[in-house]
Amino acid sequence: MWDRKISSRLRPLQESGNCRKLIILGYNICGLSRCIKLPEFITFINGFDIFVLVESHVELKYVENYSYLFPEYDVQFSPAVRVSEFGRASGGIVCGFKKALSSVGKSRIKCSFELFDGYPIILVDAQPHESTLVIIPMYMRNETWQDEYRKLSRLMDSYADHDVLLIGDSNARIGNMQVICEDLLQDSVLLECRQSKDEVINEKGKRFTDLCGNYSLVVANGRSPGDSQGEFTFVGTQGNSVIDVACLSYSRVDSVNDFRVVPQSFSDHLPIQLEMNFAVCHESHKVGCANLKINWTKNDEKYFKDKLEQRTFDEQEDIKQNLGEEIEQLVELIKLSSELGHKKSNLGSTTEFRKPWYDHESKRQKKKVLALLDLHQSSNSSFIKKLYLDERNAYNMFVRNKERCFYENMARSLGNIRYPSEFWAKAKLLRRRSRRSNTVSCNILELKEHFKGLLNLEFIGERVSWVEPWISVQELDRPFTLAELKSVIGAAKCGKAPGYDCVPFEFFKHAPENFLERLLRAFNAIYSEGCVPESFSRALIFPLKKKLNLDGLENVRGISFINSTAKLLTGMVLGRLVSFVESKELLNTCQAGFRRTYSTADNIFILKGLAEIRLSTKGQKLYSFFVDFSSAFDRVDRPSLFQKMYCLGLSSQLVRFVEALYRNTEMAVMAGGKTSEWFRSRQGLRQGCLLSPYLFAIFLNDLWEHLGGGVMVNGVKIRMLAYADDVVLLASSPSSLQGMINDLEEYCKTWNLVVNMKKSKIVVFRNGGRPAKNERWLMKGEPVTVVKTYKYLGVTMSGGLSMEHHFRDKGPAAIHSVSALWGSFYANNKVPLEAKYKVFDATASATVLYAAQVWGHRRYEGVEQCQFFFLRRVFGLPASAPHYIMLLETGRGTMFLRSLGLHAVFIQKVLKQPNTRLTKLIAKEVIGLNISWAADWIELAGQMGGRWDWGQDVPTLKRSFVDLQERLGTAEREGWVRRASLSAWHNHYYMVQRNTVAPPEYLNTPLMSVLRWCFKARTGLMYLNCVRWRSGQQLLCALCNLKENEDVLHFLATCPILAEIRKKWFGCARMSSEECRAMLCDNKCYSDLASYCRESWMYRWSLIREFNY
Repeated sequence: MWDRKISSRLRPLQESGNCRKLIILGYNICGLSRCIKLPEFITFINGFDIFVLVESHVELKYVENYSYLFPEYDVQFSPAVRVSEFGRASGGIVCGFKKALSSVGKSRIKCSFELFDGYPIILVDAQPHESTLVIIPMYMRNETWQDEYRKLSRLMDSYADHDVLLIGDSNARIGNMQVICEDLLQDSVLLECRQSKDEVINEKGKRFTDLCGNYSLVVANGRSPGDSQGEFTFVGTQGNSVIDVACLSYSRVDSVNDFRVVPQSFSDHLPIQLEMNFAVCHESHKVGCANLKINWTKNDEKYFKDKLEQRTFDEQEDIKQNLGEEIEQLVELIKLSSELGHKKSNLGSTTEFRKPWYDHESKRQKKKVLALLDLHQSSNSSFIKKLYLDERNAYNMFVRNKERCFYENMARSLGNIRYPSEFWAKAKLLRRRSRRSNTVSCNILELKEHFKGLLNLEFIGERVSWVEPWISVQELDRPFTLAELKSVIGAAKCGKAPGYDCVPFEFFKHAPENFLERLLRAFNAIYSEGCVPESFSRALIFPLKKKLNLDGLENVRGISFINSTAKLLTGMVLGRLVSFVESKELLNTCQAGFRRTYSTADNIFILKGLAEIRLSTKGQKLYSFFVDFSSAFDRVDRPSLFQKMYCLGLSSQLVRFVEALYRNTEMAVMAGGKTSEWFRSRQGLRQGCLLSPYLFAIFLNDLWEHLGGGVMVNGVKIRMLAYADDVVLLASSPSSLQGMINDLEEYCKTWNLVVNMKKSKIVVFRNGGRPAKNERWLMKGEPVTVVKTYKYLGVTMSGGLSMEHHFRDKGPAAIHSVSALWGSFYANNKVPLEAKYKVFDATASATVLYAAQVWGHRRYEGVEQCQFFFLRRVFGLPASAPHYIMLLETGRGTMFLRSLGLHAVFIQKVLKQPNTRLTKLIAKEVIGLNISWAADWIELAGQMGGRWDWGQDVPTLKRSFVDLQERLGTAEREGWVRRASLSAWHNHYYMVQRNTVAPPEYLNTPLMSVLRWCFKARTGLMYLNCVRWRSGQQLLCALCNLKENEDVLHFLATCPILAEIRKKWFGCARMSSEECRAMLCDNKCYSDLASYCRESWMYRWSLIREFNY
């Protein structure tokens, strides 16, 4: 009954939009001959698209007897091995896929087999966009587990640049190990933490988990909807365990639909089932928010400014008295002057090519080729055929040059970028696309009601009675100048989606002077009269998924698009507001959100420094309450905001302008090419408005005054830290913190704010020990949860101030960016090494080096692993590649030196700040107590034989920072050379490296294939038999009969089987060790060296595959 139920749920090649679903089975069957006697076994297997059966016990001579069992499949057997004359054979693997998948059909998915060292590998290609998925069957016998582990490591090395699914019996117990950063799984159904009913972790489990980490594999067991508890996969008389696993590359986790352990009784093992989506096509046009955008064209670059100038001049007498009509007419002038503004059918219709270097010119060239091909086929003319072949060759050369020039220009432009936004705009051209759509499936009416509810939350506060004053401030009230307008236009970003007027900022950036002057007059009239056009109060909401793998309204968030004209005026008002508030120091220094010269690093630095100061005194603690406000921006009561603006001393004219902006705010939802009816929004700050973040800072500014408690540092009491709505309350005792929580509760009641108790936590920073009995806190009568760690502004803070919890998250995130987000970029041989370095450095700064300004004074092994993983990926190196060899050969420094540099720059910036800044206050106290980073710099200077003086002025301190970093870099390199000289297993590289006077020139070649082979030959890190540190492994050459170890010198210089190839490229059939190493150091030989390695390796590989050497 259960068999039929399961079988009915398994449907091959299930379709869903642009995806095809495959169901993959992994099963330890404990003997195929036994299982086929069981009813329903073959029926069960037939319910899957791909199956991997391990421990078949089928020897080579009996394979033919079982081939008939799976007529619907292409099947490959890996025979079992007989280790004794008596009893059954051990091991054996049977793999198969549906015959419908053996060629590209309607499913556009093709499967094929490949043999590697006895393993039948399944390759799954989804046409035309998906990268190949390599399915590797796994059976690791207990008796030979170490050998199987080494064999699997070699296999994974060979497929290091591919997406991999490792499925089968690991015979390793991993408990609930492998916690994955949530960011890596944001588009997947898989969870970051595994659950497992098997809590045992053995030594094999630790090694297997390390292997998964080295090759960026995520264990699917215990983290999917179908296996949320981590079910047992082996149920035997001696006990239960989870040893059958499916492990998938980071880059493929968004393809997983579900994983489950299937209840079956054909074996004492249970089948594991993985459902995966394969994308087979992508939309050819940009969809969604771009539909209402008038695109800026090349013709606009030539003619738009002159057209608009003439039209503005011709209609200078037709200035509207109604300000709304005047703004509409100015927008209409832009549309009439643009290339596409009067062609509604062309709005947002830009074609998006699959390759970033492929453009319309390439498309035109291809059309010529296809036209000649059609002409040849219809005429069968030899003359036309010659024209076609010449044109085709020219087209292929043209496309290759396009691609090469694109990557060369990209590498150069990445080096000239000044701002992170510019980097990401260029780099996203090279990233792998997500396989999941961000399109929301809900209908337009449901979406309208959803956002209407979110933007009209119930008012639960108690309004305070007040009388509106009249305040005049010349600095705020004077008319705007043309310089202010040009400044806002210059700061506006290109490529952004506009509001309902369809006009992006590019048109304002190229507008003539007479148009800007007329626009400025309209803006000044609006600002002085305090009456905004109806279009200024309107916004379009475009719905997006929070997580790409989930559906439903609860997974929907919205981004708002406001007219560009409204953004220009609010941008000028914001400039005035910020300049006035900051010059008068009206905002509390504890608020760092959306303020110039402030950053998230400031608050992290203050919090960490304050905890270190407290913990430097025996018996002291720091009590912190991390507050999460529920929908903080959407709950801001507008009358209360205006009241607080007046209390801050802002002018009546500015406040009345903001009131007018919020008087009749209307929203409409845009989705699926449709727009809903407009609806009113009566509460909260406007999404997408430039003023909103700063207005929220003003709204929350008086919280400091309502709080008691706090922590005293050098005469200043620090009560809280805020970054927009991320607030943390700080206290020196449990009772003080409880009082602050009570104050916060009263504040929220007054000003209509709600604390999310599920996400708000307390962390007690202390030097070990257990919590005291009185360390219990309540809010609204509910206990507040006390936790050991909390992620604050992207940094995981722990009560003991250890950063290991932070790197446990950031390390996998950085590796994920290398293997998944940027994997195709790093694997692309046409991308120069310099460009790969720049992309890695930028992505590492955003992940593993995040907040290094605070913690960068110490060395962390988890940080270094990210760079080593990147270098192994780029150069195709084995997981065992020594770190010092990779750094010596590439000339790169450690991540510690980079983090130390970021920390040094930040400390210099802090010491230059005024004494009123909390960062400066904390820094001076840390230096005075000689703790944390202040003590670490003194220690580093002592290690280098110098002294450190914090009493120096900042310019002198800067020179000391630079000098110490240079000495540390030199000492690190000397240490690597010393390690190379003492290495018993890598003495080849030391001999090559010490004879290399200048940096090897091959690292500058744009050809990555040449670079990889030269790197491996010089370092000796080729996949050859001689791996001395692996005991019990075959070390001799697999090709010749010289009985020599197959190391890199044998491969390059002496193996007689490769003599002809050696003679072809080096001019000699054999070389001595000295001649070989001299050749490796010769910058003129690198091209020939790479050609020899490539040809010899392919010849060696073909011989091994053909004759099973």
